[in-house]
Amino acid sequence: MQRIKSFNLIVLLFLLLNTNNLLSQLNEEVRFKEFFNKIKKTTQLQKNEKLVLFFVSLGSCPGCVKIEKILNFFEEKQIKNIKIVAVVHCTRKRDLETFKDIYKWQHYIVKYDNSLFLKYDLSTNTLLALLNFEGNLIWKYNINDNPNFTSLCNQLLYFLNNK
Repeated sequence: MQRIKSFNLIVLLFLLLNTNNLLSQLNEEVRFKEFFNKIKKTTQLQKNEKLVLFFVSLGSCPGCVKIEKILNFFEEKQIKNIKIVAVVHCTRKRDLETFKDIYKWQHYIVKYDNSLFLKYDLSTNTLLALLNFEGNLIWKYNINDNPNFTSLCNQLLYFLNNK
């Protein structure tokens, strides 16, 4: 009888932990959808457009030179079917303005949201993520991937035109 009670208790604990884990995942999915819908609304993203997210952290942005080069590449190639957003890892609205001033940013800016990183398994080394209208990850680029710039641009063009 004691074994049955112990077994039932173990099963109950297992079910509670799984339920808690499931609720946590659902909460992250809801947070992501809210965050992504906010970006879609802010950028007025259209079905035929892709979303280019650049991840930056004030004061420690080893990829900022690459971001500038990529933006110049978009301009040079006259790529029109994209919306560009900087996702700034900050806690204050003033930090967003600082970023905008320092980098002369002409595109959209949003504050970092962890749900984005959890959804796509992004790391602190992620510099760029390319999403479609539905919010599906098409491609991501990490700083430590380190292809030459031409290769990076060719990959970007491929995913912008074919996915």
